[in-house]
This record gives sequence, C-alpha cells and structure tokens, in this order.
Amino acid sequence: MSTIMVENMDKKYNAQALRDFLALAGAKQTKVKVIYRNETSLGFAAVWLNTTNESLDEQIRKINTTLWDDKYVTARPHEDKDAKWFGKNAKPPRVIPPIPPRDEIDEVYFIDFEMAVSTSRDQIPLEIGIAKFSFKQNQTIDTYHTFIEPGRMPYGLHKTAEFSRANIHGIPYQEFSWARDDYVEIWNELTSFVTGPHPIMIAKDPKAENGCIEWLREAAQQKGEQFQKDAVMDIGDFLIQYQPTLTNEQIQSFNKIIGKSLDASDKCEYHKEEREWFHCAKEDACANAKAIQKLINQQYNI
Repeated sequence: MSTIMVENMDKKYNAQALRDFLALAGAKQTKVKVIYRNETSLGFAAVWLNTTNESLDEQIRKINTTLWDDKYVTARPHEDKDAKWFGKNAKPPRVIPPIPPRDEIDEVYFIDFEMAVSTSRDQIPLEIGIAKFSFKQNQTIDTYHTFIEPGRMPYGLHKTAEFSRANIHGIPYQEFSWARDDYVEIWNELTSFVTGPHPIMIAKDPKAENGCIEWLREAAQQKGEQFQKDAVMDIGDFLIQYQPTLTNEQIQSFNKIIGKSLDASDKCEYHKEEREWFHCAKEDACANAKAIQKLINQQYNI
C-alpha cells in the first residue's frame, strides 16, 4: 500500500493531485492510503483500487467519494504513523492562485532575481531580470534588467553574501559600480514594465522572488497596491492551470528544459564580460520563457 498526502480541501485541486499520483503509480498500484487536512484536523482512509478495470477518472471519483464520506474516515488518525508524520511535518494548506481562462491570457512575465542573501527570513536582491512572453506571438517580446544596491548586510550574513558572489552570480555586494540605489526609479521602471490590471508574474522559486519584490517595495517606500503580496506564482502552478492535460512528468521535466534553454547571448553586459559561467538574472528569466515555449510547442505544436 502506498500513501499520498493531500493538504488542500479544494476538490478540484485534490483531483489533480490524485491524478498525478496515480499516473505515476501506474498499473501496479492497487491500494492507496489518502491522508488529508481538513482545516486544522487530519483524517485518512484506505481505498482499494482496481487499476486493471477502472479508468483513472473512476479511481479518482472513488477516492474523493471516500475522502468526503465521514463513515470511511478514521476518528483516530493519530494512531496511524503516516498521519502522525503528516500532522507534525506538513506545511499549512497552500492555495494555488487562479489564473484567467487560457484564451484570455497573452502576456506573462518571467521574473528572476540574483540575491546577495536568500534565507528563510531575508531575500536581498542584487540583480533583476524579467522576460515578457507573448503566447499569441509565441516568443519573448521584451526584457527588463538592472542591478540593485543591497545596502548594508544584516549582521552575520556577510559570509553568505560572499559565498553567493564567489559561487553563484559573481556580483559584488559592496562597492559595485553597476548597482543602483535609486530605488523609487527602479520601482517605477518595474511597475511600468509589468503592466495590466492583474499581470501574471511567474518564477521557479516564487518565495524568493516575492521576498525581493517586498524588499524593493520597502526600499522605495512604496505603499500602493502595485503587485499584491505574493504576486509571483510558481511556474508549476501556472502550467497545471494553463494546460491541464500536461502530465506531472512533463511539468517535472521543466527544470531540464530550462537548463537546455540557457543562452549566453541572453546574459546582461556585466555577465558577458568573462563571467559566463555565473548565473545571470536576465539569462535565467529568458531561459524560463524559452522553456515554456518549448514545453507547450512540443505538446501542442503551436
């Protein structure tokens, strides 16, 4: 018997999570234990599946029926070792931000920051790169890039910043002539580039990118409503809604496609100057845009 952990009570999202799980499990999967979070409580149920005679949709319906039928859910999940682990280690329920219908989406923005420091508490940006991608034109139509003066490093983080400079992006966090400290102007440039009433900003690591945007908002002393909190969404969350027929395996392969999409010609001028092996925010943003182009084209021949 295998176990799947489901954290969201939204049935549509659960169905997609179960679909991905069962697709990966394949024909050998005959019994599944589903542990789910209901607000702050936990419940679990074991469900028998006939993968030979039942379609994937039938399996999902059976699991969902069991999940929401109280008589099938144990009253003492704490007695199950998997449920105990889940209750101790699982993160709070995560809500996937919705996107407009596919035919209403044209332009999206792939955003990437290179950071002096990225910890659970601090995301301090040094460089920002954005690629504006048009689905209708099937290409990147514009880019934005600049360097950011990070200011004084928090106590105890100088070694972290120096490690990042030497091993990740090659950008000095002190006395860097390319860096800008006109934060209000940078903010205005950002909000002028990323336009629309509800622009879709996408990143591989949205927590870091959202943290950098909040850092920049504070540095520019902006209190307006441009870019709501957590405005940048996860690239997988976007893909699963934009094209639901993509398999979990295809979405998981996205990182490999990104790696193959890196192109030194997309680097900023600083990183082109004998720093080609370092990460560049502009190149990474462009690679994300090219990767989604390849993924969609491969599947749908756009």
